[in-house]
Amino acid sequence: MSRAVGVDVSEKMIELARERWADEPRFDFIAADAAQLDLDERFDSIVIYNAYPHFMDRENLVRTCHRLLLDGGRFVVAHGAGKDHINSHHDAVAAGVSMGLKSAREESVAWEGLFEIDAIVDTPGFYAFAGRKK
Repeated sequence: MSRAVGVDVSEKMIELARERWADEPRFDFIAADAAQLDLDERFDSIVIYNAYPHFMDRENLVRTCHRLLLDGGRFVVAHGAGKDHINSHHDAVAAGVSMGLKSAREESVAWEGLFEIDAIVDTPGFYAFAGRKK
């Protein structure tokens, strides 16, 4: 790995990440809305982990990921819990902050136009879909 960039909309989360990884020069952190990220740099991969319900404009997220990935680059959307657990957790979150997940297969459809989906996991303990930029 030559460089990793962590992105979070929360300034506080970015501050904590910078403190935790202060001795790791290959890690950079940006406080921004990842769906609106405007960088000149392109990446080999993008991982959206435990955050997908918070992207209210998923179509824009798909376009942003496509733009930020190198040709053949990979994206992964993953959660360390199943859809039902995630959705029950987010039921208590204020409107406009998160939205429920559909099945991984249904959610992956929005990515199919720009990506070749090659992995889908939708179990009670893990939720993910992934693909490669076309």
